[in-house]
Amino acid sequence: MSEQCKVEKNVALESIITSAVQIPGVKVNRNNFLADIFANENVVISEVLDVGPIEANISQERLTTIANKLIFKRTSQSSVASFAAGIPGGLAMAATIPADVLQFFGMALRLAQELSYLYGAQDLWQDGQINDEKIKNQLLLYCGVMF
Repeated sequence: MSEQCKVEKNVALESIITSAVQIPGVKVNRNNFLADIFANENVVISEVLDVGPIEANISQERLTTIANKLIFKRTSQSSVASFAAGIPGGLAMAATIPADVLQFFGMALRLAQELSYLYGAQDLWQDGQINDEKIKNQLLLYCGVMF
């Protein structure tokens, strides 16, 4: 495969992820997410929002527990959506495959954002716009590990 073809595929993948992460339900607001996750914890929320959970001295065990719950929740949601899409069966099921693949990637991108924020990543958004460099560095890495 030529080097130009590889570069074009990488650019296309980055473009797809950048577009997909902006879809409502896929985009995760860092501050709202962390505030919700740690609302019932005995922590100073403003500190968690400013420096991230690790720097706010949330224990590794607690972060692992939260991460496992998030993974289970998103996996369950994706599985239920896939099951529901397959209920019609037959030829109708062939039409649902693209939607099923999209919802899977949407869930994977949402989970990637949530896990990155949980483990201390800064916001992927700057003034309401996606930071393309952070997409390349963080979400592609997280999605690669998920696959």
